[in-house]
Amino acid sequence: MIHRRALCILATLGFLLAACLPVDETPAAATATSPPAIPTQGPTPLPTRTSFPPGTLLDYQAQNGDTLPAIAAHFNTTEAAIRSAN
Repeated sequence: MIHRRALCILATLGFLLAACLPVDETPAAATATSPPAIPTQGPTPLPTRTSFPPGTLLDYQAQNGDTLPAIAAHFNTTEAAIRSAN
């Protein structure tokens, strides 16, 4: 009786450990010797920013986590300039 119980426990542990093993989910056709697909398009163009002349005031709505030094650095200005324009 004890041996049967130990065998059941070992079998259960074996099934649980087997379920934790990594599984290769690559389809059989993808494992052939064909080379990986290469994109035919060029690189994605970098986004461009609109340039404004110096001294142009912009409306900016503060977002959660913004700090005055970070906003000043983002807009290439000073904290004092932002305070005076606010």
